[in-house]
Amino acid sequence: MKKLLLVFLIMFSTSAMSEWVQMTKTDEIELAYDANSLSKEGSKGAITVMMLPSEPVVNDRNRKIVAITSRVEADCSRYTYLVTEESHYTDRELTQRVDYVTNKEAEFDPIREAEEGTFAREWVDLICG
Repeated sequence: MKKLLLVFLIMFSTSAMSEWVQMTKTDEIELAYDANSLSKEGSKGAITVMMLPSEPVVNDRNRKIVAITSRVEADCSRYTYLVTEESHYTDRELTQRVDYVTNKEAEFDPIREAEEGTFAREWVDLICG
């Protein structure tokens, strides 16, 4: 039984790990997405993206943020998106989360159109294929 539990834990922890794929890298920012987070059902889908600014960003709580992860949900029939969750980290390994915001009902940030030439468009393109 212990061996079975150990195998289960190893399989679960391995599948839960992120597989970050670089999308864009400029002098100002690096963007990546978690290939394991990409999902689509019908005309809706979601992905987790990571933003790494080249210089720390000081947030409203005076913390130096060096990494931000966001959960992005998309409506492929309308080509719109909504950032439903956002986490701020003080390290690039994503172990020191200092802020977490949810926006599932679009109470803080509205549903937006994924305009051509934006990072959001790249995210929606990945989701919608």
